[in-house]
Amino acid sequence: MIWVLIETRHHLNQAICLAEMKPETKFIFIYTKPSNDSNVSKKLENVKNYLPNEHIGKGFFIAKYKSHGCIEFLSKFQKPEELVTFYDTHYLFLIIKSYFKIPWSKVALIDDGMANTIKLSMPSFLNRLIKFVINYFLRGFEIPMSRYSLGNNKKILKAYTIFPLNYSSHEKLNKVDLSYDFYESALCTKKNKTDFRGFKGQIILIPPLISVRGKGFNELKIFLGKLIKAVDKENKVFIKTHPREGKITQEYVVDFFSKNFFKSELLPNNNSIEFYFEEFSSFSVIGPPSTSLLIATNYYKDKLIKPIICVEDKTNPYSRQHMQSIANINSIKIFK
Repeated sequence: MIWVLIETRHHLNQAICLAEMKPETKFIFIYTKPSNDSNVSKKLENVKNYLPNEHIGKGFFIAKYKSHGCIEFLSKFQKPEELVTFYDTHYLFLIIKSYFKIPWSKVALIDDGMANTIKLSMPSFLNRLIKFVINYFLRGFEIPMSRYSLGNNKKILKAYTIFPLNYSSHEKLNKVDLSYDFYESALCTKKNKTDFRGFKGQIILIPPLISVRGKGFNELKIFLGKLIKAVDKENKVFIKTHPREGKITQEYVVDFFSKNFFKSELLPNNNSIEFYFEEFSSFSVIGPPSTSLLIATNYYKDKLIKPIICVEDKTNPYSRQHMQSIANINSIKIFK
């Protein structure tokens, strides 16, 4: 039995890879928030799903309360041989690990993308120290106190990844390469019936400034103003906003390109970026440091019209580190 925490479509694609690699093993996919993608994994006979009614594992003081339904569901099954998480500091993961007394030796990571390319502490060590002290006195769940997170947390000895060459880790971490199987399951999250086969053009990736980072449209305008300098006006622009961004943000971005005399089209948000990379006959990619850039250069290099252009996103505190981590990849050009 393996339990896998899932928050994004990227996590789901890899979880499906893992379940298909181990058809004799029973899996539980634990979604940390409501998701329409859960039906994708239902077709796998060895997978059961836990799908919450709200975003759980978010909010330090209420995470334990919000996780009651999840704990009750998981208690019906045998303890896992392995607990797989995308963050080693995610509250739901820590609550599950603590409640079922799962040792670090049975914990593994699943690739979260760009976050795994650099050595970081997330949240900060001081942030975790304060929460560690609070939970110590309240007898709450364990807060990890390793200096670094993810692949550089020395208590974690295994990670499943589709980017083994870009993965930052301590020397004893066992990296299990999912890349061969990832290609086969990457299109599992296709939701839109629009046919993009044979399309050509520039795919523009927009970061989640509004929905995730809480920034305003002024910051978005500043970013777009820098990004647009790297875009070719002679070729059609296909805009892909972050899955969490809503209709207002999408309309703002399309309007921005239109006012600057670009011929553009909005790519439906309910498809993963892999779907468009697969459908287009050839394309170029322009955007901030992101998992999408790694997917394009690792899996679709033969379709690239020209090197990927990476534009700094100053609303992301790790943007500069991410850019440094991918600067040596030949198919990626840093735009300054």
